[in-house]
Amino acid sequence: MPGRIVMDSHAAPHTNGLKTDLPTMADTAPAQHNALSIGYSNGTIKEEDELLPPELEHWAHTYVPMGKLLERMAQQCYFELGDLVEQMADLNIAAPQTNGASTSAPDVSKVSVDKKLRLMNFANTQQARFIKALVLSDWARNMGDMDKLIELRMWLTQQDEATSLVANSIVNMKTNMVAAKMPNPNIEGALELLSTSKAPWLPDLGYIAPKPLSAQKLLKTLRDMNFVLSVRLNLHEQLPSHFCNYSIANGRATFVVPDEFELDLAVTDEDTTSPFYFIDIRFLFSDAPPLPDGYARQSLEGKVNQILQLEGLSAAYEFLHGFVLTHKISLLRRQAFELSRTRWTECLHVEPIHRSLVVQYWTGQPGGKSWIEVGIVKGSNGQSSERAHTPARLNIRWFRAGKEVPDVRFDIDAANPSMEQILNQVTAAHMTLRLGTVRDQIVAISPPNSALAIDLNVSSTDPNACALSTKLGQHGSETILRIIPVNGNISISPVSSASIDVERRLNADPSIDAAQIVTYLNCKLVQDQITRQAVQAGWLLMPTDKQADTNKVFQEQIVRRTTFTRHGWGEDWAICLTISLQGVKWWIVHLTYTSPTSRIITTAETLAIPSTTKLFDRQTVMLIESRAVAQVSLSNISSQLRAQNISHEIRHVAASASAQANTSSSPLSSSTTTAVIGMKFEDVMQPSSPVERKTWIPWCGSTMVLTHHGVDETAKDTVKVIHVLKTTLTPQTAETLSPLINKPVQDISFSPNGILALALPTHFGVDLLQLIKTKLSAVERLASCLSALKSRNFAVEKATMQGLVFVYSSPSAPFTLKAGIAFTNQGIHLRFPAAHDNETPHRRILPLLQKLLETPVSCTSPLQESARFENLLNLLHATTPLFSAFTRIENKDSSGKQCKAFSRSLVQHRLVYSEPLHPMVLEIEFRRKEGKDFWSVTLVKNTPDSAEKKEKSLDLLAKAWQGKDLPGVKGFRSGIIADVDAIGKILIAIDEVVRGEEPRVGNGNGNGDGQDIVVLD
Repeated sequence: MPGRIVMDSHAAPHTNGLKTDLPTMADTAPAQHNALSIGYSNGTIKEEDELLPPELEHWAHTYVPMGKLLERMAQQCYFELGDLVEQMADLNIAAPQTNGASTSAPDVSKVSVDKKLRLMNFANTQQARFIKALVLSDWARNMGDMDKLIELRMWLTQQDEATSLVANSIVNMKTNMVAAKMPNPNIEGALELLSTSKAPWLPDLGYIAPKPLSAQKLLKTLRDMNFVLSVRLNLHEQLPSHFCNYSIANGRATFVVPDEFELDLAVTDEDTTSPFYFIDIRFLFSDAPPLPDGYARQSLEGKVNQILQLEGLSAAYEFLHGFVLTHKISLLRRQAFELSRTRWTECLHVEPIHRSLVVQYWTGQPGGKSWIEVGIVKGSNGQSSERAHTPARLNIRWFRAGKEVPDVRFDIDAANPSMEQILNQVTAAHMTLRLGTVRDQIVAISPPNSALAIDLNVSSTDPNACALSTKLGQHGSETILRIIPVNGNISISPVSSASIDVERRLNADPSIDAAQIVTYLNCKLVQDQITRQAVQAGWLLMPTDKQADTNKVFQEQIVRRTTFTRHGWGEDWAICLTISLQGVKWWIVHLTYTSPTSRIITTAETLAIPSTTKLFDRQTVMLIESRAVAQVSLSNISSQLRAQNISHEIRHVAASASAQANTSSSPLSSSTTTAVIGMKFEDVMQPSSPVERKTWIPWCGSTMVLTHHGVDETAKDTVKVIHVLKTTLTPQTAETLSPLINKPVQDISFSPNGILALALPTHFGVDLLQLIKTKLSAVERLASCLSALKSRNFAVEKATMQGLVFVYSSPSAPFTLKAGIAFTNQGIHLRFPAAHDNETPHRRILPLLQKLLETPVSCTSPLQESARFENLLNLLHATTPLFSAFTRIENKDSSGKQCKAFSRSLVQHRLVYSEPLHPMVLEIEFRRKEGKDFWSVTLVKNTPDSAEKKEKSLDLLAKAWQGKDLPGVKGFRSGIIADVDAIGKILIAIDEVVRGEEPRVGNGNGNGDGQDIVVLD
């Protein structure tokens, strides 16, 4: 039974116990079965326990605490009391005129009474409030009972509302069923009408049907109507300007309003005051459906006929013109809804408002909303002589970011109204403004010599043609910034990880500085392109810490920078790429460690790159690397020269065509340098000691030229930078070094014209000045050695920068004695090669000779080294006869027991004879007196020999020289003095005397006349 309401004790919450229908048999069957199943055994059924009523809904969670109420009442009382005090203070009471006499009469003035009245009213109001609070506090003491009362009251209210709702639903259902009722069919009337074609129940009014018109009569009537219309329109009607284009045919006048409508009107009377009647209307713009028969056509026809009868053709035109404009707005609205469902999904919001249309575009963009309002603007009535009559027209108002943009007009095609075309114009204008703003911001932050090329393409109708293209310098790729017409998001091409990040930032925050982001993107793209090419060419990235003074170091506003290095460059120098709005620049930077893991840039020097370099390829990388190596070397040597106060000059010169065309691999024959350094030879090589400086003579010209010759490509594990130092030798030095002319000497070239060229291969960043000094010192050492050999008439067999091989024996000697000199960083080393299968006699004193050549660490002067070498040559010359005689004497005794030669030092030697020969010890010492060298041969005094043996020894010595004519030999009782060339002969003579042989040397008379006998110390 529909509509029945019962109480359900097991109803769900919030249903107030209402149940819409009784349970079905299927629902009650289980309950009955359960009831029967729990009955007594005697078959009787126990009566069901009474069910409890449903639990009422609780409302305690909506109560306001009593303390909160009292707190608010106290606050309100305080604020009202403050307001009352301020109001009473504004009421001034005039002082009474008492003439000096005091009175106790009460103040009954109006102001005083008003103050008292306000104070009493305030007190009464507050008293009433707090009395209510007191009553509420009494009720609150019985909160349990009050809670139940409130729940019951709310339940009753809900029951009343549910009852009223059900009653209203029944009434509404009954009302709505009226339209669904169908009357009973009149079957009897239908049968009579169909069988007799008569309806006797309808009244007969007695109308006489007119006779049908013939074709001639109909044609004549139409011609008469055409004539009447022609006469009336030409003679009696003042047509509006937009109705001047008309035609008359078939009894009707057709007025044509371009791009709007065609209107057919007719008249029914020849009276010129009779009204026109609406016949038909046809719309002349696209997508407009014809006006169908029905309610809309009847309403339009009636309205137009009423206007024609009351106001005439002008008013009819204004009405139909407004009707067409409204129709066009409806058409645009339909197109807008279609776009919002298809192409502009979730990007367009359409809202019609009366006779206007509001279309919000780019709804997903953050920030202020942007929309257009398509409406009708009223025209002028033409009553003023200054302004002609203008009809109403469609107009578009544009709001960008919530603000109306004035002085902007968008065209609406009257013949083909299109919402998509309107949106294209609006979005194109929006893009033009937005991209133009970005361009102006970029121009504002760009320096005067900016290398950023900016090109803004705009279009008033095609949003896809609006784009902002930027390109940084010659190395950058063109970056095009566009706005997607549908959703307004910024799109950047070409696509890269950097452009995607920039798009995200620009689309997320419209207030962000787009100019800074776009310039950053251009710099980042150039940086990525160059970094990729550099890494492929073998460069290494060197991370550096962020610095607050970066712009101060580089002296310009830097946007991006990258530091590169090469394997073998070390950690002090690097190449830095900086990218700014001025373009791409390369720098040589010096790095300093602030901690073991962080470093910063301390100095930066511009690296000059030819302006013709347009593409950054592998060849450009090699060019930059070579320029960087040259500039680092130039900077290093300049700082070293300044630190040591050496006069120098730097000049930049262009590489000659011949040098560029030369393909020789020798570093001494080709040069592509662009900078040379001139320095003074005296400042570089002059001794530091004032004493040596007085005797030092320059052996080269005053000017030395240092040029850079690139990197040694053959070095695999390290980077070797090659410099060439050129200078002019003095004539004496050139003559001394003439044996080396045109001979292949490593890293050194001696030309016949006296030009000395030194190749200086060094590791990257190594002290080059010290290498120059070392190389020049080696040349100076070689020259001094050759000069010393030449002064001794020693023949030079081989001369290189690593050493010398010379012959120090006389040409008349039976065999050739050679010595080798090796030049090392530790000094000069002496070597004796074998000659004619005979051992060199000086091998016995090789350690002593080597010690003579050793230079102390504290004394590294070239003059001292040259002096030691000269002493070596002197000793070789002086000791050659001596050691040759020692060798001959020792060879006579194969056992080595009868005679032995010992060298106590380079100038002191001993010859010891033992039994069976006469035992004695000869002391042989080298001496110099008055610039003349000689040897002295004496007996050793502190021997344990007896006086008899000593006398015999002296006799043997005297026997060796007495009666013999020995050139360069002088004999004495205590010893012998012999020249350098004669020492060998006298020693052989002494040996023969000691051995009892007849001396075979001697050409003198043997008596020793004229020779004085002296005792030597």
